[in-house]
Amino acid sequence: MYNNKLAVCIMGIQGCGKGTQSKKIKEAYDLAHISTGDLFRMHITEQTPIGKELKGYLDEGDLVPDELVIRLLKQEIDRQGKGFILDGFPRNTTQAEFLLQEFEIDKVIYLELPEDLAIARMSARQNCPSCGIDYNLIHKPKVADTCDKCGKELHRRADDNPKAIAKRVATFKKQTEPLLDFFVAKNILVKVDADQAPELVFGQIKETL
Repeated sequence: MYNNKLAVCIMGIQGCGKGTQSKKIKEAYDLAHISTGDLFRMHITEQTPIGKELKGYLDEGDLVPDELVIRLLKQEIDRQGKGFILDGFPRNTTQAEFLLQEFEIDKVIYLELPEDLAIARMSARQNCPSCGIDYNLIHKPKVADTCDKCGKELHRRADDNPKAIAKRVATFKKQTEPLLDFFVAKNILVKVDADQAPELVFGQIKETL
């Protein structure tokens, strides 16, 4: 069991700010930021066999099969060899049980955000293909559809279309929300209000860690 440094999970409906807060936690506590979404996109960009399989699921707004997610995640944690924050994992009971069997998790941070706000945030997300910077309702580009840093045109993720967003939200409510009771029973769940400025959200997270 891997327990030599802090190990944290961050959960919440899509659009709640998991990526933003994960980066802040990574820098403050010197952790490896392991995002299942980033791992998926890396394989898709490199057009690996796994990447081609993943793309089909993500473009339709479907969850990737547990076996595939777990295999990729374990490889990355072993490769990093340090304390970590998991962003986007677990998403169902099978993944949660695997997580606690394999690793000693200190805290599970749940970012609470109303569904209507989450949908609005996802619908407004954009990304710079050159710098990798994300923009949204809170962090808007100074010039519409243009990266502040390099001036390149911003793109939307293929899975941030109305149909895929609605499907992801429904899946989250059905499969992921029930995990809250699972982690409460383990006495490691902390709830944080995500409907506020990122700095205030991070302040609450630091108090829990």
